[in-house]
Amino acid sequence: MDFQIGTVKRTQGQVKKHASQCSIKELDQLENALNRVQDLWLKRGIKTGVHLQDKIRNGETEFSYKRAMETMLNPTIVEYNETGKDRRILIRSKVGHVGNTIDDVVVQCLVVSLLSGKIITSYLNKASDRHETLYLRRYNKNLKINLPKHLTK
Repeated sequence: MDFQIGTVKRTQGQVKKHASQCSIKELDQLENALNRVQDLWLKRGIKTGVHLQDKIRNGETEFSYKRAMETMLNPTIVEYNETGKDRRILIRSKVGHVGNTIDDVVVQCLVVSLLSGKIITSYLNKASDRHETLYLRRYNKNLKINLPKHLTK
């Protein structure tokens, strides 16, 4: 899979908050909600959304259920976003894998719906990418994360 360095897609009607902008209380909510999704996956299996299914079918991403579960079990929370009525979280795996070459280590990144538990999209990111060029103006640091109680139990 080739990497497109610096390509970031904008989604209409989406508002995001970077993990570095979250309070401890907000991060706790996101971790609890992520634990709930993990339980859903263990009970009923991993579900993928139509967008991810299309990306896989069109060869736009590499995806495996094994790596998805590995990411869920070893996540770093990157961002939270609200897309329409959906509440989503971007997580990045702490476990690297060899990419196209032995010197190319990649990690799985997943956008997961906290409402449905489905994986919305998935992509590989170079493990060495520390996002020095992260454009924080794309994020709303004033977005209040206040998830419904049933998502954080």
